[in-house]
Amino acid sequence: MESNQLEFKMMGKGSLPALHYAFEQSFGDYQVSVANDLEALKYRLNKIGANLDLSPAIWQDEAVLAFIIQALGNYKGLKTAYNGGTGVLPTFRGRGLAVKLYRFAFEKLKEQQVKQCLLEVVENNEPALKAYRQLGFEVSRTMHCYLGEPSKNLKGNKSIQLLPVKDRLPDWQLYRSFFDFEPCWQNSIDSVIRNFQNETIIEAVYRTKTVGFVIFEPLKSRVTQLAVHPEHRVMGIGIQLLRAASQMCLKKELAILNIDVQAKATNRFLHRCGMVKKVTQFEMLRPLF
Repeated sequence: MESNQLEFKMMGKGSLPALHYAFEQSFGDYQVSVANDLEALKYRLNKIGANLDLSPAIWQDEAVLAFIIQALGNYKGLKTAYNGGTGVLPTFRGRGLAVKLYRFAFEKLKEQQVKQCLLEVVENNEPALKAYRQLGFEVSRTMHCYLGEPSKNLKGNKSIQLLPVKDRLPDWQLYRSFFDFEPCWQNSIDSVIRNFQNETIIEAVYRTKTVGFVIFEPLKSRVTQLAVHPEHRVMGIGIQLLRAASQMCLKKELAILNIDVQAKATNRFLHRCGMVKKVTQFEMLRPLF
């Protein structure tokens, strides 16, 4: 390959240093704060289940100019490629590189029998939305992201015990029965399992029966999942779980990302708890077959 010529190829595991440099440069001016040091990138890759062998990039010599971090898994019953981050170096923006990368990736993903591509994009990121729609992505749902410290004014429930889950695996089937909506890829049960050593789980127990739970990352002050049994809601259980998470986190202010707008009870609850909606994102899907 001649010097300065652009090359499209998958990154592979050995490309982490080049990817990290491109990640830092690409997200330095992003409208949503993104931790971009090397350890934060490794953390992110692990949590989403990234597969760098199926993550396309545009290279010039040994440098990554644009990339799509992709993870493979199951979403809504179909083999899915999840976009864990699209980045283009600032000096190479405006050239349609992300669109070209995806078109290159589609054929490679079809060879792996991947049925659909999934991504999330901030609602007011018009250039990205235009590019993704051009590629055939359609909005599958809208999600709110919250930030705040749980209110001290709401009453908890003194009949509830809060117990950490330490010496056993969670009852995922029970937890799922509490859901108001299906968590996004980053908050899914699969992601929690991959990131288990960094997640803390607390259950709310009423008369030996688990009636709610919270899963959170103490070092990131980020709630991954929060749910209460439908028959035990509006009883002060949710706020107790949130407060417990806040007290154990590095920062008392919690981030709760990607709450489906259709989960009206959950959104109302978060507003009552003093959480503030900061960002709205679109989840987008694109079938490959």
